[in-house]
Amino acid sequence: MTRHYLFTSESVSDEHPDKLADRISDAILDRCLEIEPKARVACETLIAPHLVVVAGEIGFPTELRHDQVLEEIPGIARNVLLDTDYSGTFPGIGSEECEILVRVNHQSPQIAQAVERTDGVFGAGDQGLMFGYACDKTATLMPLPIHLAHQLMLRHRELRKSRTLPWLRPDAKAQVTVRYQDDEPVAVDTVVLSTQHDEAMSSQTVELAILRELIEPVIPEHLHSDTTRHLINPAWPRPNRVSTCLPSLSN
Repeated sequence: MTRHYLFTSESVSDEHPDKLADRISDAILDRCLEIEPKARVACETLIAPHLVVVAGEIGFPTELRHDQVLEEIPGIARNVLLDTDYSGTFPGIGSEECEILVRVNHQSPQIAQAVERTDGVFGAGDQGLMFGYACDKTATLMPLPIHLAHQLMLRHRELRKSRTLPWLRPDAKAQVTVRYQDDEPVAVDTVVLSTQHDEAMSSQTVELAILRELIEPVIPEHLHSDTTRHLINPAWPRPNRVSTCLPSLSN
């Protein structure tokens, strides 16, 4: 009996608020490990308009190291923000204008005891369940839906940084649904692409450019079908949309 199903995965741009927050946290972690390879870091970042909040716990062998990092965190956060296209003239978060709040404490003794055991074996300071797998369906060894979603966001960054589409803005998200038959991908069912853009651009111009310049180069032609849907900024409230079913984008 043939088994059919749909599988959907999502990827966000590197300046999407969620990813931007992760990049700041990662940069702080990198700095802590640079100062002290045995540092213990639990760091979270919250992004809001004109505000960055960094909170968590950091464990260093000495008080001096902890104070050093606390002083450096605002600069680390601003350096990450400098790598984005957000500024004081575009809605979002400017590297110079935003407020940065730091609420980072020493790692709690209870968690430290769980991590650094007397028998020399390292434990976990928290609990969690994760699952995942590698596959040979793509060059990245990732399942096709997430592979394509990541590729769309990489293409989005390329078009923005190269100024090929100068009206693109940093925040974006891609979602790809793939149709499977007996565990083999046979077609892309739906591509959803949401992106910020210059407000002066018409919705039709944005849709057509995203289809031609971003989606077409990424989604393999053999995975298109007569029913493949392309939804560009689907939350836009407008009566006249570009056709979302394009079996061949090159026509």
